[in-house]
Amino acid sequence: MLELTKHNHKLARFLGLHEERQVPKDCSSAFDVICQRMEQRMAYDDNEQDMVLLHHEVEVEYSDGRPTEKHQATLLEFGKVENGRPNTAMALTVGIPAAIGALLLLQNKIQRKGVIRPLEPEIYIPALEILESSGIKLTERVET
Repeated sequence: MLELTKHNHKLARFLGLHEERQVPKDCSSAFDVICQRMEQRMAYDDNEQDMVLLHHEVEVEYSDGRPTEKHQATLLEFGKVENGRPNTAMALTVGIPAAIGALLLLQNKIQRKGVIRPLEPEIYIPALEILESSGIKLTERVET
């Protein structure tokens, strides 16, 4: 518990919450104040960028005697500046797939209804193709 208290104290100081400052007029709640402080203190400098690394490993054992395989999939994406505007890797890897899902729905290429996970070929095949054409590529490897 003491470690958590120390961590929270350090975080409050980092965000400047210990300083006696007037609450900005555009902040109507404590949440707004904290968000504004985080935006001020945690924004990337001009020479900084974010990175998304997604790595999955699955070991497959076959019942028919084939050798065990290790399947790996890795996505590595860095933030970019496009048309003079920065795009974070997090925004790209979250926003583009969400937009692809919306596009596939609007084009009636997804027939299922409700909450859908992208585990069906009708979803992941076109989604991966569009992602790759957008410059976001998953590298896959199989080891035996």
